[in-house]
Amino acid sequence: RALATGVVDYLLKPVKPQGLSEVLPRLVPRLNGLREKSTLDRLRRALGGTSETPDQKRGQQAFWGALFRQGGLPSRCYREGAEDTGRAIDPGLYELRGRDGRESLFLGDADQWTYQTFVETVASLAENRTGRCKALVFNKDTIDLSTLASEVQKLSQDVDRLMVPGEYRIHHGPVYLDPEGGWDPIVAERLEFAVHQGNKGELERTVRDLAKGWSVKRTAIMVAESSLRSYLRLVVRSACSPLPLADLECRLDESIALVEDYDQLTDLAVELSILAAGFSHIPDRPQDAPAFFEELRRWIADHYADRLSLDSVGQRFHISPSYLSKLFRKYEQRSFGEFLTQKRIEAAQALLLQSPAMPLKDVADRVGIGDPFYFSRLFKSITGVPPSNFKSQKTTE
Repeated sequence: RALATGVVDYLLKPVKPQGLSEVLPRLVPRLNGLREKSTLDRLRRALGGTSETPDQKRGQQAFWGALFRQGGLPSRCYREGAEDTGRAIDPGLYELRGRDGRESLFLGDADQWTYQTFVETVASLAENRTGRCKALVFNKDTIDLSTLASEVQKLSQDVDRLMVPGEYRIHHGPVYLDPEGGWDPIVAERLEFAVHQGNKGELERTVRDLAKGWSVKRTAIMVAESSLRSYLRLVVRSACSPLPLADLECRLDESIALVEDYDQLTDLAVELSILAAGFSHIPDRPQDAPAFFEELRRWIADHYADRLSLDSVGQRFHISPSYLSKLFRKYEQRSFGEFLTQKRIEAAQALLLQSPAMPLKDVADRVGIGDPFYFSRLFKSITGVPPSNFKSQKTTE
């Protein structure tokens, strides 16, 4: 009753020891749940820049922090995604979703976790997450709520710097970029020569040699991107290309977030260099026609298990993410993300009916949702029941 009414002081009547011993075990989980909910609320407010009240500041907590990212750099373009409320993994250990749904912020209460146990637990959790390109950065000092937003911003920058195609890297403390793999005057001279000679083959060979150097040196994606951007500007100037540089750089911004290995990075560099030199062109946007959208919709329905986004699908059909989003609003009366989620959950239902014994983690992977906890929340939000209950209901029927 004291918990329900929220009183601070409560006068208890005489109770039997046996009765008290029966009540206390039931109170502990409830108290822990209330504490976890309160802590998650405070963490979300702190991340949003909301200041704490004087009472909250008196009970200031300190946390160990780590940021994990899977699947390459975040998109610099608009990306739709569901709001995430966070979760408590263990007592005093919390996970909140970061940018574009491919990032997890882990926070461990310093009163309950040592730095070593926090590192070991988070590293184990991250190891099991999917993705060919992953990075995990730990903050070596504790973080309080007043500095949480700024510290997480620093962690985000460190994670981006740490991303190397095809690798999983773990780092403690700030990350500094190695400029190796940047501007090379010999590469620049070869590119200018290829453009002036109108030699598409030589241009492609030069770019592939450049990308091979990135692979050999294990160049970070951010360094390779900066280098590629400089070379593209050179090619555009040398070719006097009618293609606006802004369009080319927008294409780079959209596509770099899809890069997870050096083969993809190489293909992107070659494609954009050919476009910059004027040897090819970006296809015109298709007409706003129902037939085109039906083709697009069927393709997404067939490839729902792939790592799809507005950027990747737009690139596949040579349209911008914003235009793709408008098409879904017009013809489906819902967003791209809502359509994709619906297809994935429908596929998950079919899998659960066909193979009731399949672990939920495998079901989530098969339908394109790597995180089983996120999958369970999505499944319940669409169907009204958790996937585990759906399995048991259908098995009973």
